[in-house]
Amino acid sequence: MRLAGVTGMPRFSLELGREYDSEAKNAAVAAHVLSVLTGPVGPLLVLSNAREDQPFARFHATQAAIFGAIALPVVVVTCGLALAVLAPIACYTALRAAWGDWFAYPVLGRFAA
Repeated sequence: MRLAGVTGMPRFSLELGREYDSEAKNAAVAAHVLSVLTGPVGPLLVLSNAREDQPFARFHATQAAIFGAIALPVVVVTCGLALAVLAPIACYTALRAAWGDWFAYPVLGRFAA
């Protein structure tokens, strides 16, 4: 992934490719969970509150906002049936963010990077 080779990022292990700042990880998890509950609004609030020195939280909040912007209309059109598919996807990305992985959605992650 493109971000793994970036130097000068505090609290980021280039060897493991993981984030170790617990505050950034918590913000990333919150953004992914809120993307299912509030659409893009919750992740955008997380993004606005993330500090400049937390690229991990900002990356995941941007991804979650894009995911929420796409997921919200799909859920509304399908009368909530799409939640059976979209909620596990958001939970999986929240879990990966909790582990500190720079995980990106297969297509949407390119827009967030």
